[in-house]
Amino acid sequence: MQNKISGTFGGAEQGDVLYFVNDNLATTYPHYHIVLNLRMKSGEDLYVAICTSKIERLKEKAKAKKYAEETIVYIETSEYAQFTKNTGIDCNDAQVVPADVLAGKKVCRYNKFPQTLLDKVLNGVLLSESVDEKIKAAIFGVELDELGEVMARRFGGRLKRLLPGVYDDAIEKTAYLASAGGRPISIHVN
Repeated sequence: MQNKISGTFGGAEQGDVLYFVNDNLATTYPHYHIVLNLRMKSGEDLYVAICTSKIERLKEKAKAKKYAEETIVYIETSEYAQFTKNTGIDCNDAQVVPADVLAGKKVCRYNKFPQTLLDKVLNGVLLSESVDEKIKAAIFGVELDELGEVMARRFGGRLKRLLPGVYDDAIEKTAYLASAGGRPISIHVN
């Protein structure tokens, strides 16, 4: 089911699927975008993950850049009926689309992305070393110094495997985020 969005984008929610031409891409063709904003107000910038049907190109890019496996999400057509081709999402390339840029675009909204797939995308963005920490905080509706706790809640004991070198073996783990001004973030993992 497709609904045209008109007027402001204040109604967009995390997991909405929007279809529009993204000026940040080197193409004039529209792409599907997964809305990442937790709470979006009218006039606010849109945080999105971009979908592509160019799976082989995405795999080559991920291999060349040595992206963590969890930061690339693959979706079969059977998992989301709107996609007519198998699709990939590079969570390392979450983007900001300014509200004023969206204002003049033709945008279509499709059925909400399934929660299981959305969780994979959100986890991939959170684990990405390429996505700005401020974007991550906005996506999860937290302050920068709370991101470590979000990670601990979402990944638990898998943190050490997922982010080697960032966390030590202690029960209380401390991570330093450069964009958080080097402030320590206390992480409790049970």
